[in-house]
Amino acid sequence: MTTSCIDRRSTRIIRDSVFALIIIGIAIALPSSARAGGVSDAVATIESVVAAPGSTATVDVTLDTSIALAGWSFGVCLDDALFSPTAVTLGGALPSLAFSDSQIHAAGVTQAAIVDFALAQTLPVGLHTLLSIEGTVLASDGAFVPLVFCDTISTPPSPPVTIEFLAGATAVSTNLIDGGITVVDCAPVADLTAESLATGIALSWTNPGNYDSLV
Repeated sequence: MTTSCIDRRSTRIIRDSVFALIIIGIAIALPSSARAGGVSDAVATIESVVAAPGSTATVDVTLDTSIALAGWSFGVCLDDALFSPTAVTLGGALPSLAFSDSQIHAAGVTQAAIVDFALAQTLPVGLHTLLSIEGTVLASDGAFVPLVFCDTISTPPSPPVTIEFLAGATAVSTNLIDGGITVVDCAPVADLTAESLATGIALSWTNPGNYDSLV
């Protein structure tokens, strides 16, 4: 059976609208997430990495929680002229999710997830990778590309994806730590040799190419 562009768009709108209603129904009215500082029940972190211009970089979004969670949603804002996402994937060790939606937008990426609509299953206490963002580094040597948590990304007519981490029907106090990509143009070490000297060890090497990434 073939599906028209209109049919696919209508399905997407209905799905996004249903999810928005679910989030509104189980979240409290006031957000409880804030930039790092103070006491919190969870810490959400966007990884900081080093990569070369033109290389492929992967940035993880992690959550360290002291409370079992029923669901979450967040956006990561970035400048796609400096870092262009090509894929977003769920963390491999997450439990089975009743609903998940990870998307790439012009202004960044979003993720929303619910572990169990009946709240019988949860995301357990501990450190979890929620999302991996893979993309091409377009910035030049010496640049820093910030990736920051945000609640401004949307695809109309859907509302922006909010920053929420939920335990049942209650939003969990969460510290947000932004990250980014430090762009460094350097080359891998090759032909490494060592020579014993009276005063220690002398190392020599050549740098024949460009790093794909640095860690």
